[in-house]
Amino acid sequence: MDEFRVTKSTFSRWLADQHSYQRLPDGDEPGAGFLDDAFRLVKARDDVVIDWGFPVNDISAVRRLMASGPSAWWFDG
Repeated sequence: MDEFRVTKSTFSRWLADQHSYQRLPDGDEPGAGFLDDAFRLVKARDDVVIDWGFPVNDISAVRRLMASGPSAWWFDG
């Protein structure tokens, strides 16, 4: 039997496809305006899922984003 693994990307795509969440980034990788889009969307909507394996040097931006309201989930593995 094949094992099915849920990753952050499969889960975020499922939320977008099945429950009309706004997924960031829209494509596979964040673009230049990614953080601005993320801050704007989490202020405007409750149904945003951010699929981002952020670089360590962006930890301060991640902390600011989390302080603005969304809950964080960590997918390990």
